Amino acid sequence: MLYMVRYSELGLKSRPVRERLIALLRTNILDLLEAAGMAGRVTRDGGHLYLETDEPADRILSRTFGVHSHSLVATTKGTADDVCALAVEISGGWTGTFAVRARRTGKHPFTSMELAAVVGRSIVEAHGLPVDLTAPEHELHVEVRGERAYLYGEKVPGPGGFPLGSQKSLAAVVDGPRGLAAAWLMMKRGCKLVAFEPEAGLAAPLGGWDTHLKVREGGMEEALALLERGKVKGIVLGIAMAEADTLADLPSALPVYTPLIAMGSDEVDVVVERALDPPVPVT
Repeated sequence: MLYMVRYSELGLKSRPVRERLIALLRTNILDLLEAAGMAGRVTRDGGHLYLETDEPADRILSRTFGVHSHSLVATTKGTADDVCALAVEISGGWTGTFAVRARRTGKHPFTSMELAAVVGRSIVEAHGLPVDLTAPEHELHVEVRGERAYLYGEKVPGPGGFPLGSQKSLAAVVDGPRGLAAAWLMMKRGCKLVAFEPEAGLAAPLGGWDTHLKVREGGMEEALALLERGKVKGIVLGIAMAEADTLADLPSALPVYTPLIAMGSDEVDVVVERALDPPVPVT
């Protein structure tokens, strides 16, 4: 199986920073694969990573911070004839309407629109299917990148953000669903966490996102002690706006991160659901 792995925010950084973040993303993907008892190989071109594995890896990629989306792809040579042949094979079992969306990177003897038209024509001639560019029942994406072409049906969303370990380490007080959501959002920004839980199991879902997550018993007092020893650079709390006054009881110089403070309960519920069980469409 071959997966195309896309990243978004990483591509906006300067080249040295981008290279470091992409290398870290690659390492994190392989770490999650290993934790799941799977093996794989990650390669890259100028704009994507590619994961090659013998087993389905949708759940792994959907739990990897820094991944914007991924697709299970079929690949062939980047000529129009080769792309058409593979497209006809892929669409062999389709019924109903379809559309072809094409894009390319590099120099080729065709434009993206010309490629989409010739691929669509080959499917019509082979299977007699009607084209619907507005609301098709099947959508075939074609990306020609240099000398290779990649064909896929859908983009499966990832969590986005930055790779774990790309930002400073923090202590998170995971004392319930809000604490879990706050911790997850800071992980999404690339922060490695030491999670403190007053009851066993509250921080357990975060382990599905970080194979090296450190979980300790305790709460604010223990998190403060860790900060004072210089082991972390700040504390993450899941407080709401109505609880903001409690921050006045903390030392003024204390770095405190409250990513939920402006969120409503419905918004927090969405984050909690994502942290507990990321949705992965069937590919």
